[in-house]
Amino acid sequence: MLSEIKPFGRLVKWIFGSFYDFYRFSKYGGWRVDLKNKEQRNYYSAKVYHSLEKSMSFTTNNPNSGWGNALLLVEVLEFAKKFDNVGFHDLLGYDVLKKFIDNNNGQTKNNLANEVRTRVNELGDFFDKTDEPSGTVVLSQNDLRKGTLIEPDVFFNSRYSVREFSERKVCRDKLNSAISLSLKTPSACNRQPWHVYHVSDKERIQEALSHQSGNRGFNDKIQDLLIVCSDIRAFNPGSERYQHWIDGGMYSMSLVYTLHSMGIASCCLNWSHQGKNDLEFRKQFREISHSHTIIMMIAIGEPNASNKLCISPRRPVEEIYSEI
Repeated sequence: MLSEIKPFGRLVKWIFGSFYDFYRFSKYGGWRVDLKNKEQRNYYSAKVYHSLEKSMSFTTNNPNSGWGNALLLVEVLEFAKKFDNVGFHDLLGYDVLKKFIDNNNGQTKNNLANEVRTRVNELGDFFDKTDEPSGTVVLSQNDLRKGTLIEPDVFFNSRYSVREFSERKVCRDKLNSAISLSLKTPSACNRQPWHVYHVSDKERIQEALSHQSGNRGFNDKIQDLLIVCSDIRAFNPGSERYQHWIDGGMYSMSLVYTLHSMGIASCCLNWSHQGKNDLEFRKQFREISHSHTIIMMIAIGEPNASNKLCISPRRPVEEIYSEI
């Protein structure tokens, strides 16, 4: 009898979890597109200017396309100027917009294009020139292959989940380098909604792990803990309701591999919780922004001289790959 009832209990839990997700998106998500808010506007800036970057990257470029998004970007930048709170993506957006106009070279003379040019000129010199590359870049086949691993099987097959670490703390410079490299992760419209919280205090690590259900037996061995989050302010349409998990998951995997490339061991700690657990954790860790959805925790550390690890065999390729 109990075995027949249990599946329905799981379904009820799913329903309650969905209500919590809806509550978070409705309260903290970017569906309102509040352009006065610097952080939310910058996600929107990235989304819009990336569409212009894409149009400029095509071999065959239609000079009449993209002006609707160009006007939208002008409106976004006007808010940045009005409220004097320019962010990183605002600067890049302005740079891309100028390049988009220059790239057109006056070919398009309709009212929409003329309005964009006029309003961009009215922005004046408010936006500082950025040294960050933007727009498009031309790379050769050899350029794109510079990162090819000589022995990719050695790199990927040497990565294991390590649960017991040495007592040495992870070098902060190495960790910063790994995080910097992991930022190259693709994201929807290049919005880069990630945020990483680093917990290094032993007591606070134990507080955090007390809310996570997969660290029993090795939590006292963890010297450093990362909490990977994704900002739901970055996503506007209802169709993007789960995009923050997708982008956050992709980023987490990139971070795990950049850590591995620098010899830092790691173990991904699942964060699939009901609202009650999530809220209890946030009460103790008020440093975590309300709009940051927790994707996972990652225990990191220096490996011991000898490490006993789970083999965790992988499924055969034919079980997970199909041609259509």
